[in-house]
Amino acid sequence: MGISVSNHFAAAFMLYILLSFAGGTGNACLDTLVMQETPSAMQPFVFGLLSAVGNTLLGLSMLFAGWLLEGVEPRMVGFAGGAGFAIVALLLAGYAGVRSKKKRT
Repeated sequence: MGISVSNHFAAAFMLYILLSFAGGTGNACLDTLVMQETPSAMQPFVFGLLSAVGNTLLGLSMLFAGWLLEGVEPRMVGFAGGAGFAIVALLLAGYAGVRSKKKRT
């Protein structure tokens, strides 16, 4: 969302670097959690399924964004995409909070 409203190249560049680090850290954390929660025998299936679903969703989102760019300003599409990721992150954080409270009791 910050990149879509940035007016300076240096600021956008730094935000891309921060985004890369955050994405890599998030992927490593997700993989670690999946490994901890999934039995060893099921891990190849689960990771293959996650990869297939993730790549399919990525392709569909690129198709939808390309279609959307025909009528909407690119910065608005970028901002909406960032807002979508932020909403998903908040929902996952809320779920993790509720789940951790249930484990304590």
